[in-house]
Amino acid sequence: MLKKFEFSKIVKAPIEVAYTIVAAVDKYPEFVPNVSKVKILYEDGNHLGVEMEVRKGIIKQKVQTLAQYTKYYSISFEQIKGPFKTMESMSIVV
Repeated sequence: MLKKFEFSKIVKAPIEVAYTIVAAVDKYPEFVPNVSKVKILYEDGNHLGVEMEVRKGIIKQKVQTLAQYTKYYSISFEQIKGPFKTMESMSIVV
């Protein structure tokens, strides 16, 4: 069975500020729940290879993702290697 999780939050901030915060993937352990470590594997234009360590209680998993940026609009992540059958996420700044 496919499980889906959706979350949205409205933050009053200029688009440039909100996008800069969401695009700072290396800072995710500071403000994204359950993300304990981030390692940038490579950067190529608007693509970023990322390895994240995700923790839930005593369980931790590493997930490698490909992040794609559309400046001042969105950041999407797709699992390349990891424990999930599939994993995709997108942050949209509007």
